[in-house]
Amino acid sequence: MCTPEALARYDLVYNQRLISLQEATLADESTPYEPGNLASFLEDALMNLSHELRTPLAVAKGNTTSLIRHDHLLTREERIEILGEIETACDRLETVIQQTLQTAHVLRGSVSLQREPVNLTAVTQQAINAVARYFADARSAPVEIRTDNTPCIVWADADWVERAIVQLLDNAWRYSPEDRPIAITIHAN
Repeated sequence: MCTPEALARYDLVYNQRLISLQEATLADESTPYEPGNLASFLEDALMNLSHELRTPLAVAKGNTTSLIRHDHLLTREERIEILGEIETACDRLETVIQQTLQTAHVLRGSVSLQREPVNLTAVTQQAINAVARYFADARSAPVEIRTDNTPCIVWADADWVERAIVQLLDNAWRYSPEDRPIAITIHAN
């Protein structure tokens, strides 16, 4: 069985590769990847993807089997808990599939970027709000945005920046201690 630490490493590597690929594409849309690194990237991505899909699928399948076979032995609270675990596993599958689709769009070069001046602090707050809805009951400590009170305006596609921040926050939320705040530091150069 895979430990939470191993899952965190796989998830982090997958998201880092996705973000690196997105950054490479944003930097030079004519060359979304370096041909020499493509085989290695695809091999790693497919290995991570298969793991990312297998883990929540195993949780959902195992819990569904338990409900079917042992429903008559379970209390209402136990059934609700199992259904919650199935829902969480399905949410994870949905996230992995969405990330995979985003990666495919980046690789295909079919990403149409809407570059404009973007307030990084505002986009980060939107990402925090999106992730907070998903983890509303799971975290007692807040996410903190630390700034030097200087507006940080970047020339980027706000949607893609928000997606990248959401992916990073998703990892932080899943794998950091619940009672510790997650800090994001933003400062303009």
